[in-house]
Amino acid sequence: MTACIYARTCQQEKRHHTTSVPRQVEIARELALEHNLTIQPDHIFTDIEYPGHLHPTCWALENEEGRPALAALIHKIESGHVKRVIVRRIEKLGTASAPLQLLLELFERHDVYIVAPPEVATETSDPSAVFALSILKSRVQFETELARDRQARARQKKR
Repeated sequence: MTACIYARTCQQEKRHHTTSVPRQVEIARELALEHNLTIQPDHIFTDIEYPGHLHPTCWALENEEGRPALAALIHKIESGHVKRVIVRRIEKLGTASAPLQLLLELFERHDVYIVAPPEVATETSDPSAVFALSILKSRVQFETELARDRQARARQKKR
């Protein structure tokens, strides 16, 4: 299945190696392997130094700053070329309710799921991660198909 990677940094994250775009892409590629997803070279979208509260440029008001790479990702989704969006942390997609709600509606309309590391589900120290997850959780895949199969077999053995 074809997927894409979305990575974003903002000014406040500049000093953190774990949030750098190359590190986010590396982690996303690992997730792609775990989920048997294919990433085409033109399916990596990065917004550098854009805060998460901004809309993608295609949804931004005139004269309003927006995230251009997120807009390009949206166009790929709308063209039917993407069914999974891989992110290092769920709040990379957004930290404000308006863009997150619009993304949720877009993902639902196009049957797109978000692939994210499982630790995001229990992240309580970062309010923006908890907020983004609360809006997008119906579209997030934390576990691989293989892990779900193992859990199902384990449950059957217990019976």
